[in-house]
Amino acid sequence: MNREELKKRLAKIGIGDNRYSLNGELIADRIVLYPNYSKWEVFYFSERGTREHYQVFPSEEQACQCIFDMIEDELQRMAFDAVSQDKMDLAIARFKEVLSIDPCREQAWMALYDIYLHTDIPSAYHLLQTVYALMPTDFNVLSKMASFYLRVKNDREKAKEYSDLLLKNYPDDARAYYIVGGNLLSVDHPKAMEMLHRAIELDESYILPYITLAAQYERAKEYQKAYDLLNRGYQKGDDSKPGRGSRFELKYHMERIEKKIRNL
Repeated sequence: MNREELKKRLAKIGIGDNRYSLNGELIADRIVLYPNYSKWEVFYFSERGTREHYQVFPSEEQACQCIFDMIEDELQRMAFDAVSQDKMDLAIARFKEVLSIDPCREQAWMALYDIYLHTDIPSAYHLLQTVYALMPTDFNVLSKMASFYLRVKNDREKAKEYSDLLLKNYPDDARAYYIVGGNLLSVDHPKAMEMLHRAIELDESYILPYITLAAQYERAKEYQKAYDLLNRGYQKGDDSKPGRGSRFELKYHMERIEKKIRNL
């Protein structure tokens, strides 16, 4: 992609030349492409006159691709900023712009889906169908499809279809069994506990299934079993990665259930 092709691609998604400078002009608050003999420099030229996010490329094509990616990243950042300011219409518009560039961009489609899930169920469904057509074996797509059909559509047959696809494509992934187990719990399915135990078998350091299982034992007034499971999770758990639960939460529930045991 050269400069002319870059301009056309950006114009197609509504990005005008007030966002960039492709001929080396140092215009404030723009991403600049600066040809420098055999090198191609890319940077954001700030209103203070500083060059930020500076990068150098050996070819025009690589430099143009970098600018395209920078603008895509900026649009996504603006979308999340709009969400944090509760400007949902603006967030939706920005996420749509990002997805017009890259329909498979995970953070964008998942964030837009979450917004639609609370505001526009038909659009949430349409978005899921779109990303599923593009990525029919993607973990997050399959997990969202299974949850949507079960929790929103109340269609257990379709939910099972996508749950089975998730487990088929990710047979050794504890997250898959945790998600399916959680979905089954929401409808009191007898195999829910089995799925959650399987998640722990596959990955003893995965904290979330310990918490969910312990809650079920607590609900059944099996407090010692709940405590022992939480303690095992506390000893084995790893919360160094996001989305896996926290050892602090395990400790909190252990202390809470320990009081119940003492009061028996």
